[in-house]
Amino acid sequence: WGPSLRAARALIREFRPAALVTTGGFVSAPVARAARLERVPVILIALDDPPGKASRLIARRADRRFLATFAANSPGWDAIPPIVRLRAIGGDTPSHCRERLGLDPSKPTLFITGGSQGARSLNETLIHIAPQLAEIAPGWQVYHQCGSGDILERLEHAYSDARIPHKLVEYCIDMADAWGGADLAIARAGAGTVAEVARNAVPTIFLPYPYHADQHQKRNASPLVNAGGAIILDDTTRADTNAPVLTRTIGELVADEPSRQKMKAALKNLASEDGAETVAKFIVSLDARRTESDL
Repeated sequence: WGPSLRAARALIREFRPAALVTTGGFVSAPVARAARLERVPVILIALDDPPGKASRLIARRADRRFLATFAANSPGWDAIPPIVRLRAIGGDTPSHCRERLGLDPSKPTLFITGGSQGARSLNETLIHIAPQLAEIAPGWQVYHQCGSGDILERLEHAYSDARIPHKLVEYCIDMADAWGGADLAIARAGAGTVAEVARNAVPTIFLPYPYHADQHQKRNASPLVNAGGAIILDDTTRADTNAPVLTRTIGELVADEPSRQKMKAALKNLASEDGAETVAKFIVSLDARRTESDL
């Protein structure tokens, strides 16, 4: 911690912020400690419930603890709506979003994302089911954020051989357009992804990360499922065992547009607020109190 703590204290002394806002993670602990030593308020936003180890450590001395999930259930935390990182700009149509992504603006779109690094088991499963996908989703196109490595070439071959219109990206920098142009999605269930699904009202098949001991990604997505806007499938980590149930679920949703529209409506009803606004208002109130005390 030594060098990190000293560097963080130097920055805080130089800029004298009104508050430190952290979303946890192992890198945040020394910075939060530095803020406490410099008498700067610490505001913690946990994005998963239950909060992770670093968040629990910081929470002991934080001035305010926010839990930004749809299913907040941890005592001692202030529950707020999820933090929405990106959403399509108001007035943009799905066709506008698809066009900016380099897709056919007129084709319905399946968006696949396993997080910023991709998800190996999701990628392998899509390679496995590509021939069936062409049959159950005729006329659809795929926008797949898959991560780096040889998976790009393998997915390219799979989609091309199946004659599925597609675009592959290692890392998606246009997530607002990706969600805005999607008619259906397949995704992990990290807190940010779940919030974006709800805010953009995209019917989604979640395959939560299977290796978390507390299975918090399932808890992240459960409120969307309970509302009728999403489906959770277990990721068995094997393409051959994931394939049948995923293929069947995709086929059912692609063939049933009224069901997808009901899912969209359910998500729109669920995501009425953005938790970032609550946090911002609290920070403004802190800054106002500090300004008054300086006068």
